[in-house]
Amino acid sequence: MSVYYARQIPKIYPQGLYEESLIQKMPLGTKWALADGREFVYAKQAATGGVTGPGYIAQCAAVDAQQSSCTVQAAAAIGDTTIYVTNGADTHDANTYAEGYVIVEDDAGEGQCLKIRSHDALTSGGTITIVLYDALRVAITTDTTCTIMKHPLDSVIVCPADTPTAPVAGVSPITPTASYYFWLQVRGMAAVLVDNSTTLVAGLDVQAYGDVAGACQVVTDGEEIQLIGICFDIGARNEKASILLNIRGF
Repeated sequence: MSVYYARQIPKIYPQGLYEESLIQKMPLGTKWALADGREFVYAKQAATGGVTGPGYIAQCAAVDAQQSSCTVQAAAAIGDTTIYVTNGADTHDANTYAEGYVIVEDDAGEGQCLKIRSHDALTSGGTITIVLYDALRVAITTDTTCTIMKHPLDSVIVCPADTPTAPVAGVSPITPTASYYFWLQVRGMAAVLVDNSTTLVAGLDVQAYGDVAGACQVVTDGEEIQLIGICFDIGARNEKASILLNIRGF
């Protein structure tokens, strides 16, 4: 007897694998593993520049340079769940980085990864008040620097051609609407776009960042590009190939 487990019974997720939602229905990064080896993670499409169809590779949003290596504005003690950080030149709405992280980079308290509950609006050169889920485990001072970043699966974009700006997030099984929540595939058999200049080889590794946005390509000697899996069946250029995905990090 043949049994197909693509739909788990009972269904325990409030959003189907091939559905999208304007409303967030579960935490970003939630995993859905199927019995056939395929795995998916819950993500949010970027407002602009997102993946444009099934089989396209998505990339995490790049860290904004204006929120990198920011100076702590006021000292905070062990156990505190609110910190104050000086913003760069960019402006953002309140809670743009909610569910993301503060990475304490240097000086007092360095090495902590703190999850963001909420924050006020970011003004150019202003002080950001950040409320954390995680209490400080080591005190920070005004000599401390930190980076503010979104959750890796918040505002994913189509994987740029040629040059990475952040890690690969997954492969989209649908055409998601801008700013909607959907599932990205990270492991198991998938159909993935092939770029326009290389021919894949069955059984060999495949890398992201081809000559076409959202496409994969054959591994190129001398390039330091993230691997996404193994070619199972060769696909023609500008078409989809069968790739056994293994996207690290998720």
